[in-house]
Amino acid sequence: MSEKGKKEQDEKPLSLNRRNFLKLTGLAAGSVGATAVTGVGRAEAGERPDGAVCDFAVSHIDTPSYDLKPFKDSGKLARFDYRKASFEHEALKKKSFGGATWYEAMADTQVKMANKNVSGYTHLDWALDQAAWTSYNVAYYDDPSNPASLTTWTPFMGPLHPDLKKWEGSPKANNQYIKKAAHFFGAGPTGVATLKEEWFYTHSSYAGNPPIVFSDKHDTPMRTNEACYIPRSMNRVIVMLTPTDGMLLKYTPSATGGLGTSHGYSRMAELAGKMAEFIRMLGYNAIPTVDCASLIVPQAIDAGLGELGRNGLLVNPELGQDFRITTVVTDMPLEADKPIKFGVAEFCKTCKKCATLCPSKSISMDDEPSYKVACPSNNPGMKKYYVNTWSCLEFWVSSGGGCSNCIAVCPYSKPGTWIHDIVKAVSSKTTAFNRAFVKMDDVLGYGQTLEKHSDPFEWWRSEGRPKTWPKKF
Repeated sequence: MSEKGKKEQDEKPLSLNRRNFLKLTGLAAGSVGATAVTGVGRAEAGERPDGAVCDFAVSHIDTPSYDLKPFKDSGKLARFDYRKASFEHEALKKKSFGGATWYEAMADTQVKMANKNVSGYTHLDWALDQAAWTSYNVAYYDDPSNPASLTTWTPFMGPLHPDLKKWEGSPKANNQYIKKAAHFFGAGPTGVATLKEEWFYTHSSYAGNPPIVFSDKHDTPMRTNEACYIPRSMNRVIVMLTPTDGMLLKYTPSATGGLGTSHGYSRMAELAGKMAEFIRMLGYNAIPTVDCASLIVPQAIDAGLGELGRNGLLVNPELGQDFRITTVVTDMPLEADKPIKFGVAEFCKTCKKCATLCPSKSISMDDEPSYKVACPSNNPGMKKYYVNTWSCLEFWVSSGGGCSNCIAVCPYSKPGTWIHDIVKAVSSKTTAFNRAFVKMDDVLGYGQTLEKHSDPFEWWRSEGRPKTWPKKF
């Protein structure tokens, strides 16, 4: 086919009538096996069998996906100083927020919009949003000796009972027990990674940004106002995904659209605190770091929970990007999980929906990753898609409601129906149909944000229990 003909074919809208869709699913059935497809039957969102097609799509690999093509040179990244992050960067404060913090500047916008009773930004929306942050804010009551903090580095309930011996179990069995406990506490997919010091900040996001020091002189973790000490014997990281309410994402960017995020952060703080206490009661050290001490996306990749997306976030085969990530560091003997691959990097090269629909144009539209950083808060040295976190945060502040557009429009962030499982399975094995899948996503009406849902207050007016996308773990 000529280049002109190919271009016309690519640009031609996909006609998704029943016959064409059955052709597509028939192709998928041939690719993944009839049992994997037909076995799902009449399942709807959240009612499918546990992962028949997703299991087919996922391959366990020895090398983390961020070290495979099209990415390169993760080993050249230095430990990142959190004080250079967009949330903390002094130059960004002066440039865009008049010397105030981004949160203070955003609050001014919020008040103005609430007083005007703008749908999605009303007083009612902000009250619920702030209430949803409560547990996470408690986790940040930053006196290290304060037992009220959910993320205290010392035992909250007290040490192991003196008459009870330390729990003994094989690393493989302990891996299973930890995941069972995580799911009981409310976690979604959970994995275990070998701790890599390069993924930890040089200085934490705790108040005062104390440095993080890996120590051979400490037997137990210690967090003071001067430093955070992590014993090198604590060589495992438990990574847990906390699902959020995907149906609210259609109202992003707005306060209503951010409710899933705010409540997700509170849930992940509670989750980390409970997991840490569980491990301490078994006789081991545990630090509920949440997202305060390290880069959580590469650790989640190491723990076998997904791949790196174009927008810099984790893509999980079950939840897409509709979740928050929390971590616990421990010295409990745990078998580490293997990284996985299911075609995300290849799909992102074709898709670009997160970049196209990013209101601040902060996400790269390049066909290939590069070494070119996008703003001073990027960590240079690796070949990847760099995100301009400065313009992203500036949009948060100017909109007054944050933004989750990139998460909302990601084709992986969809209900767990058999249709979406088929797409995941096929795209994990071949790139031949990725362009058609992206067009099909548009035709089916997914990936719509506030542009297509102009009245977020409809969520408040709806009667009965709010509908969400049930998730299976």
